[in-house]
Amino acid sequence: MKSAPKITVNETGKLVTFDYRGHITAAGIQAHLDQIRALGEKVSPPFTIVADLTDLEHMEPECAPVLSRIMEQLSGMGVAWIVRVIPDPRKDIGLAILSLFHYKAEIRINTVPSRTEAGRLLGPAR
Repeated sequence: MKSAPKITVNETGKLVTFDYRGHITAAGIQAHLDQIRALGEKVSPPFTIVADLTDLEHMEPECAPVLSRIMEQLSGMGVAWIVRVIPDPRKDIGLAILSLFHYKAEIRINTVPSRTEAGRLLGPAR
């Protein structure tokens, strides 16, 4: 199934969730970037992102340049913490390497194997 990531923002604008599912194409990730650009009014810096790759089946290599732009956009919007849910380490898709070049050094990044572990890490305040 080809898809674009789904974005959810909590009522405070402090927690943004990205759900990556199915087969992400270059067009799908471009649509994701367009959605992120529209988030400016909904997020309240500093904010946290939970990027859930649990149901990701495949991401096309052509997505990498757009992923880089997404990281730079989020960095400029005031993201302070990123929690990645990656149950299968083979699904990392190079995010750790891209992060070194496209996120500000002060952004905290954690990778956990489940949404439950992400919830524990984030605590009750989120």
